[in-house]
Amino acid sequence: MAIERAIGSLKMRFRILLDCLPLTDIKKVPEFILACCVLYNICLLQNDEMPMGIQFAYNEDVDFNGHGNAVELGKEKRNRIMNALQMKI
Repeated sequence: MAIERAIGSLKMRFRILLDCLPLTDIKKVPEFILACCVLYNICLLQNDEMPMGIQFAYNEDVDFNGHGNAVELGKEKRNRIMNALQMKI
């Protein structure tokens, strides 16, 4: 039961896991999923919860107006995480 909850949590945060992964090399699929797990754990350690207003059902039409430009905010957050990880390596 715990594994199903963990996979469900990953799919909620990383919606790309709900569909076919955009990878042409099947050998990279485990690396892609592992990267999602690492990022998920970083989010947990930083107490970075997903805002309730941004959690949607799969394939739901989404209007990002009123969400403070969530796409741009997400890109900025991704870049900050990337830069922080590069500094530690």
